[in-house]
Amino acid sequence: MTDTILSQLKQSTSEAEKTWIITRTLLDTQTEALKTAVLAAAVPHWFDVKVLATLLEIESQNAQECYERLQALSFCESFGDLGHTLHDLTRGAVLWHLTLFQKDLFMSFSRRAHNYFFQFDAPQKCVEAAYHLMACEPVNGATYFKSLMKGYLKKKNFSASNNLLRNAKELIKLNLLGPSETAIVDYQKYLMAQKLIEEGQRQDKSHIKRDYLTQAMQHFTLKEPTSTQDLSDSSQLY
Repeated sequence: MTDTILSQLKQSTSEAEKTWIITRTLLDTQTEALKTAVLAAAVPHWFDVKVLATLLEIESQNAQECYERLQALSFCESFGDLGHTLHDLTRGAVLWHLTLFQKDLFMSFSRRAHNYFFQFDAPQKCVEAAYHLMACEPVNGATYFKSLMKGYLKKKNFSASNNLLRNAKELIKLNLLGPSETAIVDYQKYLMAQKLIEEGQRQDKSHIKRDYLTQAMQHFTLKEPTSTQDLSDSSQLY
């Protein structure tokens, strides 16, 4: 590791920045095509050959070769039956870099990801589509996010609801959502907590009741949802 890199690491102010410096050093030893592929692969929460083909706008055969090269990298890991993903720290670092220094590229990748995932009805892909729409078009994305949350909570699909909220919180952390969209996310967290408590109350076994309550408490904040503070029209929350 060169003195320049060591100096940059010492001057870094966050874990994401430090991880990006290390990641960038590794990427500098790779081809330009693979470097771009890593940046693209960090934008969705997982990727496969079809996702890569869409993000990079390349043919399936080239995407397959790219997919195989990505899997050989130390920070690439399996994502169940869906494909692969970048390690959490690496993905977070790449997103930190893209959203701060290559915002247009991030938006291009995210729009392509939304257009791909929006084609499907499976909850995990709908959740991913919502994430990318919120990143590119916060107002429209928040509307879609609310619609999905309403449907999933009605069906008691707490797994999909939780994924929606987790992804939205990631966008908040990246400073990609404004006060109005953040208030909407907070309110949906509140509604999910209420739903979990109601479901827990219907259970007969105490340990199941406790599990639902524990899940609910993870979504409650110390203050009421900031509807009147962050929204000029609080009807947008519903």
